[in-house]
Amino acid sequence: MKESEIVEKMCKVELAAADIKAISKARGFSLPDTRSPAHLESLLLSDVGLKAVFGTLERKEIIMLHFLKGWKKPVDAAAFERMTGKRNKWHGTFNQQYGEVFKQVKTRLIRKGILVFATGPARTDRKTQLERQRFAFPSPFHADLPPLFPSAKAFPGPGEYKNAFIRNKLDQLIHPRSAGATDPSPWEIKDGELYMGDAPFDVDTFFQWQRRRWLVTGELGPLHSGQQNARMSPMDALDYAFATLAPDEWIEPADLIPVLKMFCPEKQNPNPVKALRHGWETACLVRQQQGEKTWYRPAPPFEDVSQISAFDEYFSADKAGAGLQVDLATIPLGCLEAVARISKMRITGGVLTADPDMVRIGRVIHDICDTRFARWLTDTSHGFSQAFATASRRWGRQVVHGNLLVARVRDLGLKISLEKAFKDGKIIFLPGDFIAFPEGLRSRVEAHVTGNGFAVKTIDHTAKRKPRQ
Repeated sequence: MKESEIVEKMCKVELAAADIKAISKARGFSLPDTRSPAHLESLLLSDVGLKAVFGTLERKEIIMLHFLKGWKKPVDAAAFERMTGKRNKWHGTFNQQYGEVFKQVKTRLIRKGILVFATGPARTDRKTQLERQRFAFPSPFHADLPPLFPSAKAFPGPGEYKNAFIRNKLDQLIHPRSAGATDPSPWEIKDGELYMGDAPFDVDTFFQWQRRRWLVTGELGPLHSGQQNARMSPMDALDYAFATLAPDEWIEPADLIPVLKMFCPEKQNPNPVKALRHGWETACLVRQQQGEKTWYRPAPPFEDVSQISAFDEYFSADKAGAGLQVDLATIPLGCLEAVARISKMRITGGVLTADPDMVRIGRVIHDICDTRFARWLTDTSHGFSQAFATASRRWGRQVVHGNLLVARVRDLGLKISLEKAFKDGKIIFLPGDFIAFPEGLRSRVEAHVTGNGFAVKTIDHTAKRKPRQ
């Protein structure tokens, strides 16, 4: 059931007169205004009395509501065991195990007008009414929810960032033997394209590699969230928790203990001291230290090339003057992604060098030609200057590719689906509902199209036409 359906059904069917009276008292509604289900629903979803009610909640209840906000889906009664601790753990039916849990939830949250519930339809599996009930924390209430970390501390400045972790990874491009044995994403240059593991290099690929390096320490437990009993993975729980912080707020590891117990109830929760330290060591987090205490928050996102200006600090012309040598000790990742996107990469004399690639430049010429980076490239390198000028002159007139297939895709949904499935740049989206891709990609493209319920029509323009009579 959707949240809106749960609210509507609760107001129409689920609430007894005593429940409505309790909700009205807690939220400050006038009883005559609650006689109509539509009026009750409108009042319930308003902000009337919300702050006063939130002020009466225990810490566990606030954390549980934060979990429901982060989980984004309705849950059953079993999910509240972590808040109430009332489950009969050893035997019995679902009702026997969670009946007391439901009573506690009704008293502590539903009758205070901040949690909604409704019973789903009966099915052939003969589940009881309690088993079919679903509970939700309405989205209009999210803004007024008290902070997850009331003890978060404000610090000025960006904190301490382990830049050496990033630089060590980039150095592996030149010195592959320094790569860790457990690193599944080694660098590789394939036909001039820079790869990390199986994926072309970009900032997002690098960020995901960082998170995997953090996870490989084993301090964060299971990678994926579990639907059974609505259990978040520790990584998802940390993502939500850190997202609630203001830009200058930091937390200590101990602040996470009750949050992890509520968000990811396991027999053994992660050790937050070790987990956050490993997060800092993999440059996923930054830290502030005072005496023996340490506070953490997420590292800032990698800069986009549009936010960078001092390109002379990261590049120098190669001896021929056609390409650019890359300084891996200083270059921001966003800048490396930008040059890799339009270049053929090579390693010569222990230096990563980027040469202009006409095909790759042609794919993105209109996206980047007016950017600060493109203007710097054309002013600095005669090779890139000539490539940009040639690509601009030929765009729309000449296809710089062999064995190319062109297809017309009129359905917008299919076009978006193709763009997501082939975001490695091997499909080019052209004006007039056309796409182009290498012939070797044909079977994958056709399989994707037919898998989405569309037919493939082929026209062979190389076939000989019959002579006119």
